[in-house]
Amino acid sequence: MDEMNEIEFELIMHSGNARSYAMEAIREADKGNFKKANELLSESKKELLNAQRSHSGIIQDEAAGKKIEITLLLMHSEDHLASSTVVVDLAKEIIKIHQKYNKEED
Repeated sequence: MDEMNEIEFELIMHSGNARSYAMEAIREADKGNFKKANELLSESKKELLNAQRSHSGIIQDEAAGKKIEITLLLMHSEDHLASSTVVVDLAKEIIKIHQKYNKEED
């Protein structure tokens, strides 16, 4: 496997982990487990950061003049990163909403 494939698979793995943690955080917030939800959201953000670091390497290589071949795998990994970023952002907001309505019920 070449270096680019490794980066693509890292993007997919870390993005997928970020999305999974974020979805689990939403489920915990729905149960009222806000401490656990925030811990999972923190893990999600760490995974997203790892994915973004891998992504930055691709951008830096292209900016330095390295020819980047656009493959289906690269497009797939970019899609994973984009969708995971949205899920993590939405999870943060959904958790806030759950916390707000949980306080109002008390």
